[in-house]
Amino acid sequence: MDVAIERPLFYCLSYFSPRKVDVGLRVKVPVGKSVSKGWVLSARKGEPSGLKTIKEIIDDVPPLPSSFLAFARLLSFEYCYPLGMTLKLLFPYNHLPSFGELGLRYAESDVFNKVVVGLRESRFAFYKDIISEFFKRGEKVLLVVPQVEDVEDWASRLSFEETYLWFSEMKRGERKKAWEAARREGKALFVGTSSLAFLPVRDLGLVIVDDEGSPYLRRLSPPYIHSREAVLLRRRIESFSVILGGLFPSLEAYVKLSEGWELEELPYKPPKLVVVDLRRSKKKALLSLSVFNKVKANLRNKRKSVLLLNRKAYASYLKCGECGYVPKCPNCDVPLSFHRDGNKLRCSYCGYEKPFFDKCFNCGGIFFKVGSPGIEQAKLLLEEKLGESVEVWDAEKKEDKEVSLVILGTQAVLQPKLMKDVSLACIVLADISLYVPSYRGEEDTLRLIYSVADFSPKEIFIQTYVPEHPVFKVFVEGSWKRFFQEELKKREELRYPPLYSMALVSVEGKKEVSLRKRIKYIKEQIEEGSSLEALGPIKKFVGGGKISLSLVIKGKKGKLQEELWKFLEDGKIKVSDGLSLVIDPVEV
Repeated sequence: MDVAIERPLFYCLSYFSPRKVDVGLRVKVPVGKSVSKGWVLSARKGEPSGLKTIKEIIDDVPPLPSSFLAFARLLSFEYCYPLGMTLKLLFPYNHLPSFGELGLRYAESDVFNKVVVGLRESRFAFYKDIISEFFKRGEKVLLVVPQVEDVEDWASRLSFEETYLWFSEMKRGERKKAWEAARREGKALFVGTSSLAFLPVRDLGLVIVDDEGSPYLRRLSPPYIHSREAVLLRRRIESFSVILGGLFPSLEAYVKLSEGWELEELPYKPPKLVVVDLRRSKKKALLSLSVFNKVKANLRNKRKSVLLLNRKAYASYLKCGECGYVPKCPNCDVPLSFHRDGNKLRCSYCGYEKPFFDKCFNCGGIFFKVGSPGIEQAKLLLEEKLGESVEVWDAEKKEDKEVSLVILGTQAVLQPKLMKDVSLACIVLADISLYVPSYRGEEDTLRLIYSVADFSPKEIFIQTYVPEHPVFKVFVEGSWKRFFQEELKKREELRYPPLYSMALVSVEGKKEVSLRKRIKYIKEQIEEGSSLEALGPIKKFVGGGKISLSLVIKGKKGKLQEELWKFLEDGKIKVSDGLSLVIDPVEV
């Protein structure tokens, strides 16, 4: 039998069993001097011919439907992640009973694919009507949302009787109850976070991914699977309808419109947007004087203010104080990061470097460095000037109670209970995401503005040093379609997702000489044995006396995975301690 081991192996191992073992069962098998769990992918009769014997059969019947073996293969290929570990990702719960078979439908004429664009309140009404239609047919619906707080909000407001929640922190008993409901025939609604995309469901009619461009729909550890992409891969195996929803679509969703997907634009009146020019504004505790005074007025009138300070700015960048010029990489079109070590400007993608000078390369003006003020430092400044407590809210915050009328947070603050009844919302420094060294900088900045607007505050203030930047006009004019058309041309020319895929190959250790030798070998193998483009290496200090050297790999979507798999199977790239491979990384 062939077994996919729950280890970083990109090929199956063969074993012998004295009794019949069904495909899809989990087993324990010897691997070297240890024992590992694995999944049986095929079984055949024959002589053992020197094969090792399995140690134990874990299940009586396969825990996942047979279609999920095919789903796991697609995920494994797409993210260049070992198949055994991918199967473990799909079924990490030993206490749950076997699911059984799904009985898949293949009537494509009964399904639809939509991109739904509209305000949160409008989407709520739209989803409720559509879910009701699927309930009349006795079918189940999955609603995937970014955060646990969204799960509770959507479930309570949709208020269908047969509603079950699904997220990683839920209690064991509640998880088992939802699992049993998924196994039964008949209607039900499941509302959950990213892992809901992996839940097997009988009689599945519709999957909705709301706020489908949100970074919170992506796993935080390898493989960095985005729920939207997992649903689309699963759609190749099962037959169900798909809705990708949000006030602002992702570029990945926009591309679907050219593939025959239907666009549903719900009525929407944007809130008032005020762009504040920080070059000409007096400032007080990171805020322009006008915004600061409005926050003070809100405090007097017991109204809520939310201030966003996006933590994505992990590196400093340069901007000319006179013409606003930001130095970018000539190869990758991303802002160059400023590095004090060597006084250089460096590209985070291809490693391109140039010396740093105080004078602007464009007009001869004086550069100044722009970085990310720490959120705790910003809290102290605001509290000192406001004379009131400021509540910090980020992804690490555990308490769920508000204690202040002024909330300072990262994107984690964008959740229903915190944004309810917000009078004023301000993005403290929009340039942080606009000029982060990423090809997604402009799209992410626009998404941040739309994400705030999705909760309908009366006013949105955008503080920036480049108020003339065209990305701010997109929101005011509602011209996101034109923005995406231009962005797609740029991405195709520079070989960026979604038309292309990227991979990050990194080696890590303490001995730089040996690391450079290793990464050089990998780069030579890729350049000589494939059509892929390899950029770098990029050096990074990772702590503990260690450094990492990384290559950015670019290739046509599908082709990149195909060619990398050959290197992985042949052992030319060995994912092990000190070497990692990530497809479409969150950041480079």
